[in-house]
Amino acid sequence: MKHPGITRRAKDAARVPKPPRRGRAIPPALEWAEDMTGRCPRLTAVGGHSLMVENHTGIAVFTESRIVLNSRAGRVCALGRGLSLDCARAGAAGASLQYEITVRVRCLMPEKLIDRATVQGAHFDEVRLVGENTLVVCCGAASARQLLALCRRFGLDAAVTGRRGGSALRRFIERRATLAAGIAVAVALCTLFLTRLWIVDIAFTGERASLGDTAALSQSLDALGIHPGMARDIDTGLIAQQLLATNRRYSYVGARLQGVRLLVEAVPEVPAPALYDVDAARDLVCARDGIVVSAIVRSGALCVKPGDAVRRGQVLIRGEEQATQEETRPIAALGEVVVRSWFTGEARLPLTQASTVDTGQRSTGAKLTVLGLEWPISRSDNYSSQRVEREYLPIGGLFLPLEIERVTNVETRRQETAIPADTLRERARALALADARVTLRRTGPTQYTPGQSWVDYSNTGTSLVAKAVIEIQSDAAVTREALQGG
Repeated sequence: MKHPGITRRAKDAARVPKPPRRGRAIPPALEWAEDMTGRCPRLTAVGGHSLMVENHTGIAVFTESRIVLNSRAGRVCALGRGLSLDCARAGAAGASLQYEITVRVRCLMPEKLIDRATVQGAHFDEVRLVGENTLVVCCGAASARQLLALCRRFGLDAAVTGRRGGSALRRFIERRATLAAGIAVAVALCTLFLTRLWIVDIAFTGERASLGDTAALSQSLDALGIHPGMARDIDTGLIAQQLLATNRRYSYVGARLQGVRLLVEAVPEVPAPALYDVDAARDLVCARDGIVVSAIVRSGALCVKPGDAVRRGQVLIRGEEQATQEETRPIAALGEVVVRSWFTGEARLPLTQASTVDTGQRSTGAKLTVLGLEWPISRSDNYSSQRVEREYLPIGGLFLPLEIERVTNVETRRQETAIPADTLRERARALALADARVTLRRTGPTQYTPGQSWVDYSNTGTSLVAKAVIEIQSDAAVTREALQGG
């Protein structure tokens, strides 16, 4: 119920005003945490001449009488006379630096340079004085361009000593502007190289690989249009069939791709063995002198036994067989008789070797020569055995071919020197064995089993004679026609 004597205005005047609402108070124990957040600048005076400012965000003004630093809570201003900046960077309370470029400037008054740069809007993350006249500034790309422009304007020695972040990346790309084009060209060349056929090789395998004809297969490939530089999309199976159809001398031809290489493999055919006609009477005779090691008779009568010495042309297997108890009939002899044979070689080497040595006697003469004409200046003595040394001394210069020829005759004599016995034996052994191998290749069989080899030495007084022997085992049973044919 309202009081009749009190008006609304009187009620409002009688109300007690409420105190203004304030922010939540920070407990004293947590006041230090506000500095750690980086929102509040921290100023620390070191003695009476230095001031350290933390949690700032850059330099706004830098003069000899005033330094103004930016911070999140406002600006920090330091006033004085003869102020200098030893070190300053944004976010000194452990924040990471955001600068991209480091600039080194040599000038007499670095404070004035920083003052002029800040007036033009430059912001620096870190400024250091190195010595008296060297200033190191860390800042962004735009501020670095403004600082360098000022240095060029006033003729100051300034250089960029470091880059990082986006500036370093841009610098890298600018210096290697042609890198992308080069990579593209390299990829195109690699693609072109790998999609083409650049090598065509022909290989022969099998027992008769040495009889393969590379030229014939190369001509067949050319006729098919297969050549280096063509595209790799070829049918290797079809190529192999066409090569086998045009070259009847091969029992197998294959083709396969190995990267940019086409390998063609061919196997020369092995001729069919001769048919054995048992009624074609023949004997098997010895192809070379030797001693019988073993014998295998498939048809016919064996005429020798192991250990027998045989001569070239001697019958080894007679072409006959027992038809009845009293009669024989002729047949074609067939079998193998292994004979041990020897091939010899000889080498003869002198025991001494002749050499020419100087006796110490020398005679020198000289003559003047020009255009093929000669005038003796002094004469030299000649010896029965001598060697001549000549020296030329130009004295006419470039335009006159005048020179002095100095001739020195040195007396020599022939001297016989004994060759060391071990050296002589090694040389003789090698030559004798080589001669024996030549004899084996010239007169011996093509297929054989090698045996022992040895060398005997004899001294004739003036030379060393080495006789080498090479032993082989081979089938010596051949027909008379084969023996007469070589």
